Amino acid sequence: MNITKDYFEKQLKKHDKVTVYAQDNIPLTISKAPCIRRDGARLEFDMDCADLADYCNLAGLSIKPNNH
Repeated sequence: MNITKDYFEKQLKKHDKVTVYAQDNIPLTISKAPCIRRDGARLEFDMDCADLADYCNLAGLSIKPNNH
């Protein structure tokens, strides 16, 4: 299932966060706060749901875990 801009907008408005899953079922939570934290570093950016949806689809992320 492709993740869409509308899906992100609806979920972020309703819950302030969205969880997507990597191909190995690792959950990744995307919050409404536009920043990424990794190894103590913080990157802030403008939220663009269309670009986020494109990235998730290209990276093979899904809205539900894979059932292997």
